[in-house]
Amino acid sequence: MHCMNPMTTEAWLKTQVTDLHAADVLNGIYCNRLHSQLAAREEKEHNAKKKKGKLMGDGLPKYLTGNEFYQ
Repeated sequence: MHCMNPMTTEAWLKTQVTDLHAADVLNGIYCNRLHSQLAAREEKEHNAKKKKGKLMGDGLPKYLTGNEFYQ
């Protein structure tokens, strides 16, 4: 770049700015898509945990007796 005339240097710099801006826009799109996918996965995991209906949390069946449970 040290042997270029000023017009060539200016054009090269404009190209670099344009390239960097394009990369920034594409990275933003990628990050938004990734954020949406992560949010959907977390929501799915959250809903799956709610629907299991485990009372004790260890996944094993329990024989429940007593009036305290039914109230």
